Amino acid sequence: MWYDLTDAISGQTVNVQATTSKIDSSFDGRVKAMTLVVAYDDGDSDKVYYWVNQGHDTVNPLDDTYTGSTVFGTSSLANGWSSANLTAIYLASVDGTYTFNEKALVSGVKSGPYFGFNSWDISSFLTPGQDSSLAYNKQGSNYYKIPLVLMSVRCPSASPTLPDAAFTADVTNGTAPLIVNFTDQSTGSPTSWLWDFDNDGTADSTEQNPSHTYEKAGNYTVSLTVSNAGGSDSEVKKDYIVVSTQEIPDTTKPVIESVVLFPANTTAGATINFSVNATDNVEVTEVTAGEVQLTKTDGIWKGSITAPSALGDYSLSINATDAAGNAANTSVPYRVVQLSGGANIAVSPRASSVTAGNNVSLTIKVKNTQNIDDTFIVKISVSELPASYQADLSGFDWTEKSVTLKAGEEVLIPVKVTVPEGTAAGRKLFRANVKSETSSITGFDTGYLVIA
Repeated sequence: MWYDLTDAISGQTVNVQATTSKIDSSFDGRVKAMTLVVAYDDGDSDKVYYWVNQGHDTVNPLDDTYTGSTVFGTSSLANGWSSANLTAIYLASVDGTYTFNEKALVSGVKSGPYFGFNSWDISSFLTPGQDSSLAYNKQGSNYYKIPLVLMSVRCPSASPTLPDAAFTADVTNGTAPLIVNFTDQSTGSPTSWLWDFDNDGTADSTEQNPSHTYEKAGNYTVSLTVSNAGGSDSEVKKDYIVVSTQEIPDTTKPVIESVVLFPANTTAGATINFSVNATDNVEVTEVTAGEVQLTKTDGIWKGSITAPSALGDYSLSINATDAAGNAANTSVPYRVVQLSGGANIAVSPRASSVTAGNNVSLTIKVKNTQNIDDTFIVKISVSELPASYQADLSGFDWTEKSVTLKAGEEVLIPVKVTVPEGTAAGRKLFRANVKSETSSITGFDTGYLVIA
């Protein structure tokens, strides 16, 4: 039980009377100890700080493991105390064991049959800015109880306030070289400052509000340690400053390596396909042909437009752009005409001699005599010929090909023919056909195999 007797004490003699009659069925009528705690102003310049901690821990002799503890809020204390004392009052016939801030204390001798107290000088056991702890336990298999622990700390004058470190920076990320202005926001009236801008353990500045230039990219941990007469405190901010490499602006334009437009000579309303090979030092992000946006496939930008309805010469603008906005431009011409002309096809040599079991090489020449670019299907067949004169197509290394020719362009297509063993001597015929994919133009020529 606790009583505030501040207003009840009027002199230097205090008399206390305790009634031991039972007021509760659990009360056995025994009063084991009374403690009067007095804190007063003696008029001098020093200052005394008091802590009164209530215990009431009971340890039964049968308890195998037990350690009681009580904590004193001494974290507000700074350096400069002149003395510090601790008193523990226990109720037991055998004293307990004690440690203060993990340092063992010597136990005293009991003052009565079931009462005792210990007093220790703990001046050297306190740490500025940290709470303190008393741990206690029974000795051996003895009953033990501690109802009260008192601590007092005397300072020559009011204890100086322990500083509390804090700081900010005007920027915490950017590209090198990065200038950072630090601002001290510590409390407790620090009188000195130690800054470590890169966590290398070396003080980089003793100014209160310094500036520092970070020359290299990286993540930097910053610490500030502040001190005054009461002690010191530190704040550490991990990876507080993030410095990146300065980006060099990309000013290099893409390069349009090639543009393939087909057909570049065509008829009104026809589809014109185009392929653009554009490169860049980083990456080409967009290619357009006129108002058409191209699609990238296997590294080549592709698309198509419809030829205008009016005849004439035209130009298609090709633009390539990269992520930085750099652009390259070129143009390619094309023409819309009225269709004229045709297609020629010829087998050379027309007649080829070959022995059964051997092979012979020949060529098929295809010429686009139209005034437009076109794609032709070239096909070797025998169905149009009499059956007895039909060549065995299984011996031809190909029987159908597709060729793309500009207006007036021709191409020679090689053909290898193998005549099977046992083929009867005689003349065998085949036909080379050509057909336009754009118009109704067709043509053919006949070749001969003279088998010996």
